[in-house]
Amino acid sequence: MCARPNAQRHVVDLILFQTLEDYSVDENGPLIALACGHVYSMESLDGLMQLAHHYERNADLRWGAPKQTTGKLNKMISCPDCREPITGVFRYGCIINKSLLDIMTCKFRVSGERELRSLRNRLHEVPHTENAEEKHCRMLLKRIETDLMDLRKTKHPLEKIYEAARAKSSRASGQCLSIPSLDHSVHAASRLLLIELNLKHFQMATTKLWTTSANDDNPSAAAARAGKWKQIIRGFSIEREVQTLIAFMTKQQMLSSAREALCVAVPVALELSRACVLAMDRERAKIGTSPTAYKEAVDFFIQHGHRGFDLLTFLEAQMSQHHQLLQQRVQLVVERAHAARGFALSAVACLSDCLATADASHQEGLKKQQLSLLEAWRLLLASAGNLETGTLDAEQVQNFALLSRKWSDEISATLRDVQRGKIIRGAEREKLEHKMVFKALETEMGENNMQAGMGNHWYT
Repeated sequence: MCARPNAQRHVVDLILFQTLEDYSVDENGPLIALACGHVYSMESLDGLMQLAHHYERNADLRWGAPKQTTGKLNKMISCPDCREPITGVFRYGCIINKSLLDIMTCKFRVSGERELRSLRNRLHEVPHTENAEEKHCRMLLKRIETDLMDLRKTKHPLEKIYEAARAKSSRASGQCLSIPSLDHSVHAASRLLLIELNLKHFQMATTKLWTTSANDDNPSAAAARAGKWKQIIRGFSIEREVQTLIAFMTKQQMLSSAREALCVAVPVALELSRACVLAMDRERAKIGTSPTAYKEAVDFFIQHGHRGFDLLTFLEAQMSQHHQLLQQRVQLVVERAHAARGFALSAVACLSDCLATADASHQEGLKKQQLSLLEAWRLLLASAGNLETGTLDAEQVQNFALLSRKWSDEISATLRDVQRGKIIRGAEREKLEHKMVFKALETEMGENNMQAGMGNHWYT
């Protein structure tokens, strides 16, 4: 074989360690020259490129159909001598191309995660501000949303290739090396960040409306203000996106991302129910000139408050499938029961205002609605009491039990008041509220028990 003396001593067979001068093409098979200039036997390069992992081998030891590949990323195979990546060899074209595509996937994921970290940091730096800085904060949120939507529109580098390969394989009679499913981690994380962004918008809107209506007791403006609450709460319809995203992450085996999404979604559901409580507390008994409009507003806030609790129930069921989230699940159940307490008592108070102006034919239905709200709260409390707390310490379990007993007593007291039909109107309610506060302070009930007692001040 014609070659320089130093090239004749180069090892070309990595199995038998034969040099170029000892190698026989007729006996051992052809040689393959790489782009870097080094030469190796075909059998050696077949082993180096792991051809057996990608293709089936027939009974006569000839390579056949391609194997189904896994989602594992392939790295570029390098020349054993100079470490230059092996490219441009038609025999290994599918393997080389898949390695190049995997590198593109890694670059896309790394750059996407870097951009998402930057956007998340910018979002967390946007403060909760007063009206003076509200315009500036909304401008910051708008810029973040624009950048986030641009990131979501960025297509995965393999998307077009994957679609073309599927179209070709459906038309062609032969088989080709299959392409693994796309890496959706960047797009899924961007959808999760968009949920956080919408939550930030919602919090700013509710805070602004709560602040601006603090000193406005004009009954004529109450209907318009209730309409603003309805518009904000109705526009925050994000639970379908949360459920779809978590289901998608679970299906794609993105379990770590799914756990993160579950933890992010809890404040979303709590904020929705909290906004309904704020709306009911702010607008309670202020639409006195129109009892029908007041009842419609109360029914709207009750209906949409249940949206938040339905989402919390869904999240709790999903968390039960992840043992790593036991602490977060316990916290969710406690916060759900606490939020249900405020929601039920606020709704019962608003319905008591409706009872004060309702005729006899509608009073029974209002009382049933009050009892159903309290019964739903009782069921949530029962689910909290039955929660498995195996990994919690003794102090946490004790506090949890005390909280459950306190809320259970409050439910019983409120149910008795509702069943007796005891109603307190606006002026009497305010006086009794101060009376309950001072009584709690005098008897040293403590902050938590004082708040428990405050729950019954709507009735006597």
